[in-house]
Amino acid sequence: MHIGLLGWYGHENAGDDRMELSIRRLVAPHPAIAIDIDDRWIPILSKCEFVIVGGGSLFFEDNPAAERILAMLKSAGVKRYVLWGVGIDGYSPTSKEALSKLIDGAVACVVRDKASRDRAPSARKVDIGPDLTWVVPYEVPSRTPAEQVAVNVLPGVHAPDVTFIAEAIRKEGLAPVGWPLCFAPAGLDSDPLKKAGIDYPNSFIAHVLMDSRFAVLMRYHAMVFATQVGTPFVPIATHPKQFAFLEEIQYPIEPVPLDQPHLVADRLHQVIAEEERIREHLRVHRTRLAAKAEEVHGRLIGYVDRGLPSRLGSRTLKAARALVSRVTNPRAGDSAAQSSV
Repeated sequence: MHIGLLGWYGHENAGDDRMELSIRRLVAPHPAIAIDIDDRWIPILSKCEFVIVGGGSLFFEDNPAAERILAMLKSAGVKRYVLWGVGIDGYSPTSKEALSKLIDGAVACVVRDKASRDRAPSARKVDIGPDLTWVVPYEVPSRTPAEQVAVNVLPGVHAPDVTFIAEAIRKEGLAPVGWPLCFAPAGLDSDPLKKAGIDYPNSFIAHVLMDSRFAVLMRYHAMVFATQVGTPFVPIATHPKQFAFLEEIQYPIEPVPLDQPHLVADRLHQVIAEEERIREHLRVHRTRLAAKAEEVHGRLIGYVDRGLPSRLGSRTLKAARALVSRVTNPRAGDSAAQSSV
């Protein structure tokens, strides 16, 4: 009895790793295997009795993920699957047709924001649930943060002038500290930090953010994690999912356009001036999104149970799930949940 988790897994990305952890919590005690969107995984996929496609931004412009996933499911003979916690940020005409078939063939479809639902090329009902990482949100630290600013930026052509950002932070009497989320060779978050002379850890460490008074953030999950821990941040937004999340939490600080990095100084000054108001704002939305995640994503296990052949008696399954809940769903702030990524 195996469940396949089909998505962007195994690429050293902290956001995807946290979503994988969340899905495993949701489907416990059933065993699950993370499967990359790659034809080499079809033999493993064919052994799965139920497949969860997601979460994250699997569908966007110039990305043939919909066609590839549809072909993989067909080749593996998968009959029952859900799309869960996915983002739909765009598609080509060919991908649109494939995505429509993918949604229509799913047992259920849950996307992570209203914009994704509006883009869904299907007449069937598509539900909205928060990003899957809200199933296991990071804790709000109780200690006083250091006088530092966590910096996360995208590498490559999307990288802003990080040297300018570092100078803006230092002018406020604060220290910039690098906070990479992606360590894949093709997308090292550390590259622009290294060029700007900003120190950074060589692996993902959530406590870099928790120990920072403020943050300047570019990745989607960096903004989500900052909301979870209550760290006021300056957003640099370039992608639909970033704008959708900032709108979802009604974030009071306008995002900085990539081509106007000089605005980071103004936004940071604003964040400092409104620090306590922003912290309270984030606390309110943290509570709301965590509750919404429990409500929406808690339904996943029902689809899983109905999609799998019964190999455990009802009493055994109930007892197993209760045990897993005690072991793997610690109360908010439990350190075991925070050190998993």
